[in-house]
Amino acid sequence: MHNIIVSLLIMYGSIIITTKPIKGVPIVGEAKTAKIEKHNKRAKAHHTEKVRVMPLRKFYIKHKAELREGIIERLGGTKGIDTLRYWDPSADLFYANQPDDYNDSLYNVRFTPINSGTLQGAAFYFYNLVGSGTIRIHVWSSDGTYPQNELGYVDISTDSIISDGSDLTYIDLSSLNISVGSGDFHIGYSLLSGVDTLALLGDTTTDTEVRSYDMYDGSWEESTWISSGWTWAIDAYVNTSGGGGDSVNLKPYTPTGWYSSLVISNSPDDTTQAPPGNFSTAAGDTQYVHWAVVNEGPDSIPSTDTVYYYLYREDSAIAGWKTGGLAANTYVYASGTNAYPIHESTDGTYTYKITADPNNTIS
Repeated sequence: MHNIIVSLLIMYGSIIITTKPIKGVPIVGEAKTAKIEKHNKRAKAHHTEKVRVMPLRKFYIKHKAELREGIIERLGGTKGIDTLRYWDPSADLFYANQPDDYNDSLYNVRFTPINSGTLQGAAFYFYNLVGSGTIRIHVWSSDGTYPQNELGYVDISTDSIISDGSDLTYIDLSSLNISVGSGDFHIGYSLLSGVDTLALLGDTTTDTEVRSYDMYDGSWEESTWISSGWTWAIDAYVNTSGGGGDSVNLKPYTPTGWYSSLVISNSPDDTTQAPPGNFSTAAGDTQYVHWAVVNEGPDSIPSTDTVYYYLYREDSAIAGWKTGGLAANTYVYASGTNAYPIHESTDGTYTYKITADPNNTIS
């Protein structure tokens, strides 16, 4: 009889990512990926009185030094630090009501951060308010085009916004503690109780890449129903202070229903096996290794880069898996069809471990 003892090791390294496998060790397949469960949960709304809302000009006066020194970075307009043409404040601006005659809603813009940091806030060029009540400011993750999971939201009173076109309304989103990295994200708004109509200004006169979206008939659509160059007037502000941590954070991960992040069991579909080392099998029996590793971000590993994951037996790599990149808040795993079979022919105690990025190439 023999016991199988399991440990897990995650390795960190330098900044540049390379596609360098371990020579002589077979890659047994592509590892599976899935969004972490907690990432799909909505953040709790904050009470309106706890959310700071002010004219954008007041925000600029209050944070003049931080904006000048680049501690707070603006994404949007023609002066955003990412240089993307979101919208042009000097151009002719037009407004579109939400909801419109076709019940379009959830107007939003997709942003591409240049530097990692925390989402500080957003500015909206609201117009033509009808009614009085509450609106919701949303932040979503992105698949590179459309919004995906909601990362958080705040509810604010329409009494606190500017809707006559004299200035943008700045809404503080720092209480949501949303980290941003290399992955895109979306910011938008919706109407809650008491608000009949609230329009957003947009710029139709500049050539921009498509970044403005809305919800139509239950699906996300490009906001091209107004004009091919339409861009919603929304800016995002990112606070880059307090950095120094890893932008890609690879850690052991225990998916829902698994016993731990590394499981050895009698079946390729059983991830509930008792703690490693607490069961014995006859020499020659087949066992199956299941493992999971998460990238807690805030940055994603681009899909153009290959990430390797290796199973070690007694400190020697015996099998590997790979993925094309790994998005933030996504875990990678091997189980079921790609669980790895092991056969120990001699009774004894054996140590198995999983190492992500064995060449220390990921920041």
